[in-house]
Amino acid sequence: MRINDTVFGAVLLALAIFIWTRAAGFPKVPGTLYGSGFFPQVIAIGIGVSALLLMWRGRRALAGGERLAEVGPWARHPSRWLGLLVIVGSLVFYDIAAEPLGFPIVGLVIGTVFMVYLGVRPWRAAVISLGMVVVIWLLFARLLLVPLPGGPLTPYLW
Repeated sequence: MRINDTVFGAVLLALAIFIWTRAAGFPKVPGTLYGSGFFPQVIAIGIGVSALLLMWRGRRALAGGERLAEVGPWARHPSRWLGLLVIVGSLVFYDIAAEPLGFPIVGLVIGTVFMVYLGVRPWRAAVISLGMVVVIWLLFARLLLVPLPGGPLTPYLW
């Protein structure tokens, strides 16, 4: 399926505006020149500029005769839809299960499912996912001090 860049640009522009307005309400950090909303707002600017460029390119393509949406042959292949289902399903699973199960367990499950879907042997996918969860946990929870949910493993993680 081919969707004109104007549509994606409009969605990204709305996302940039949403990020900017939400980050503007983040608390200020005492003693610093910028608050916790600084980095998200910088990202929102980048997304907004990219969105405007996409919309400009999409409008030019529409003026040149391109359709707003067009279904390609690859969209008819069932494995493409299964891949989309795996991605969306993992996002929903993380949203539902992150608090009760914790990031380490949910990250291990999601990473393993993704790799098995991509053709990695299950045991190898589980080992690689475990390594990635440990690295991500150390990077975010220990180094950057981002509070990741620990779930039932919380007593053992700190």
